[in-house]
Amino acid sequence: MRAYRYAGFTLTSSVALPELPPAPRRTGDVRIVMSGRRSCASRGAWEHRWRFPSGRVRLNLASAGGRRLLQFPGLCEFEIERDTISCHPAADVPPITVRHLLLDQVLPALLGSDRRLVLHASAVVLDGSAAAFLGAAGTGKSTIAAALALDGASTLTDDALVIRFAGRRALADPTYPGIRLWPSSRRLLGVWARARHRPVAHYTTKQRWSGSPVRFSGTPARVRHVFLLTPGKAAGVRLLSGRMAIMAMLRHMMMLDVHDGDAGRRGLELAGRAASGIAVCRLVLPRGAAGLAAACAQVRDYVGRSTGVPAG
Repeated sequence: MRAYRYAGFTLTSSVALPELPPAPRRTGDVRIVMSGRRSCASRGAWEHRWRFPSGRVRLNLASAGGRRLLQFPGLCEFEIERDTISCHPAADVPPITVRHLLLDQVLPALLGSDRRLVLHASAVVLDGSAAAFLGAAGTGKSTIAAALALDGASTLTDDALVIRFAGRRALADPTYPGIRLWPSSRRLLGVWARARHRPVAHYTTKQRWSGSPVRFSGTPARVRHVFLLTPGKAAGVRLLSGRMAIMAMLRHMMMLDVHDGDAGRRGLELAGRAASGIAVCRLVLPRGAAGLAAACAQVRDYVGRSTGVPAG
C-alpha cells in the first residue's frame, strides 16, 4: 500500500495517486482500494440525486447498513464503509478520471460529513494567512486563485477548502499541489511558463496545472478571509453580516448526505464557529482581464488592511 498526505490526513492506497504528496508513515486515516469494474448504470433506489442544470443526473447516493454508495453514472461507483473507500470504475474509464472523482469530489465530501468543515472554495496564502474564494461551479474560484498565485501568492487548495479549528482559529489544511483551469481561464491568465499541465478527466477540457512554477504551500494556514464570488460590472468587496456569512457557508458546504440530520447540525455548528472568527465578504468579480485584475487588487487591499476578524 502506498501512503499519501491530503488535508492533514494520511491516505493509504492500493493504486498510485500521483497528484498527492507522499506521506512518511504507512498507517492511514483513510484506506483506498481499487476494486472490480461495474456497469455504473442507474439502479433506481437512490436516496438523493444531484443533477446538472440540463437535468442529467450527475451523482446518485444510497446508504444501507453503515455503508454509503456514491455513483457517478457511466463513470465510477465509490463504496464507503467506515474509513475505507472502494472504487469501482466503469469499463473503459481511464484512471485519471477515477482519481479526479476521488480526490476532488468523494474525499472532500467524506471529510465534510464526518470530520471537518469543507467548503466548495479555492484558497491561497496571502500576507501570511489564507484567503479563500467561495462559490458555485464556474464562478471563477480557480481563476482568481491562479491570478493571485501568478502575482506571488501560494496556492493552498483548489475547489475544496478543508478547515479544522484550534480554539477560535480556523486553520486550512493544504490538499495537494495544482490548480484546475478551463481553456478560457488559461487564455485570460497566460498561466505559468514551464509548468506541467495534463487533463483533469477524459470528459472535460479542464487541465490541471502543477510543478514548481505553481507555488504551493504545504503547511496549514489560518483562514482570515473568505470571499463569496458574485458576477457584476465593478469589482468591490463588502463584509457580510454573521447570519449571511453562515448562510453562504452552508450553501457551499461539501458533505455526503444532505439529508443526514446529525451531519447537518454539525455543519451548522461549524459554519457558525467559522463565521465568528473569519471575515466573510462578498466579492464582485467582473468578466475579462481588466475585471480580474481589479478584483485581485481589491482582495490584496482588503487583506492588507483587515484583521480578518468580524466586527461585533
